[in-house]
Amino acid sequence: MIKKIILMMFLTFLCIPSIGHAHSYLSSSNPKAKETVTQPLETITLTFETKIEKLSTMHLLNNGNEIPLNNITVKDNQLIGTISTPLENGSYTIVWKIVGEDGHPITGEIPFNVKVAQNKTKTPTQSTT
Repeated sequence: MIKKIILMMFLTFLCIPSIGHAHSYLSSSNPKAKETVTQPLETITLTFETKIEKLSTMHLLNNGNEIPLNNITVKDNQLIGTISTPLENGSYTIVWKIVGEDGHPITGEIPFNVKVAQNKTKTPTQSTT
């Protein structure tokens, strides 16, 4: 009887680590959370710990308004979005939802800022003679 209890406890403890790693978590992003982007941003790349399913998606928001992305693709453990037009300076949030390899949906948000130097054209000066 005691051997059965010990065996069951041992098997239970063996299963716990695999349960803890069943979900795919965000391991990196470009842009990073709370980053201030100073160069024009063409793509958003989210990298996860494991492969993600094709159903995964993301949205780019600015003050609650969605900024359209040209293309959103899933490549193994990455979710990549192509930005359709240059982003204006301001605060943005990437809202993502992935389906991990294990079938569980996971969501998250990544806030970041854009502060790109604006090209200012000089007004030609007129000379008076």
